[in-house]
Amino acid sequence: MSAPTPSLARTCCITGTGGYLGGCLVRHFKQRGWRVVELNRSGTILAGGDEARSHRLGDPFPGSLEAPSLLVHAAYDFTPLAWEEIHARNVLGAELLFASARTAGTGRILHISSMSAYPGCRSLYGRAKLLAEAHAARHGGISLRPGLIHDESQPGGMVGKLRSLVSLSPVIPIPGRGRNVLYFTHQEDLCRVVGYYGEGGDWGSESVLTAANPTPWMFRDILKELARRQNRPLLCIPTPWQMSWMALKLAEISGDNLPLKSDSLISLLNQNPSFDYNAKIISEFREF
Repeated sequence: MSAPTPSLARTCCITGTGGYLGGCLVRHFKQRGWRVVELNRSGTILAGGDEARSHRLGDPFPGSLEAPSLLVHAAYDFTPLAWEEIHARNVLGAELLFASARTAGTGRILHISSMSAYPGCRSLYGRAKLLAEAHAARHGGISLRPGLIHDESQPGGMVGKLRSLVSLSPVIPIPGRGRNVLYFTHQEDLCRVVGYYGEGGDWGSESVLTAANPTPWMFRDILKELARRQNRPLLCIPTPWQMSWMALKLAEISGDNLPLKSDSLISLLNQNPSFDYNAKIISEFREF
C-alpha cells in the first residue's frame, strides 16, 4: 500500500484530540504536511494542531470552518452508562456530525470503530460503534476496526491501562480463565492507513475494514507479556467474569470514576470471533 503524494494545502479535521489515538493522528498528519484542525470539548489545541474548535458529540460540524479534505471521527464519550444516552450521544451524535460535514462540503469521512463492533456483539460500546458504522457508510465514509492500539514508546489507551495494572501488583484476578482472544494494532500503522485514505487511497467498495495484525493473543498472555517487558513477576488468578463486572458496575453506580468501565470489560471479553478482515490492510500491521 503506497500512499499518494501529500498536498500541503489539504486540511484534516480530527475529533477526540484529547484522547490517545486522536493525539497520535494529529501528530501523524502534521508530519505529513497537512493543516490540522482539532475538534474537542475545550476548543483549544491539545495535540499540536494548527487550530482548534469546540465540538461535543451531538454538535453539528462547525459551520465557521472551511470544508476539510478529510474528517476523522475518533471521539467517543464513555460517560453515559444507559443505552438511551449512549445512543443519543455516540450514535446520533456521529450521524449529525457526518451529515453536517457532508453538507459543508467535506471531501472524505473516516470513522474509527472497534473490533468490539460486529453483528451480535454484546457490549453497548460495540453496538454503538456498529450503528455509527452504518451512518458513516450512508454518508459515503468508511470505518476502520482496530484492535488494541499499542506503542511501546508511547503507551496509552487500553494497553496503557493494562500496563499500569500489572505494574501495581504481582497478583491480578482475571475474568474467566483469561482465554478470550484479542488482536493488536500499532498506532503508527493505523495512522498510516488513515493517511492513505486521506491522500486518495481506497479499498474498492468496502465501507468497514478490520485494521489489525491477525495474530491472536489470549488476555492472560497479554498481561504476562506486559509484566515481562517491565521485568515484573505476575500471577493471574482466574475469577468468574460476573464478579469483576459486578464490582465495576457497583463502583459506577456509586459515582466512582474508574479507568475501566463495566461495559469495557464486556468489550474485552467479547471481541469479534470471526475476525473479518481485508488482506490489503492486515498485511501491513506489525505484531505486538
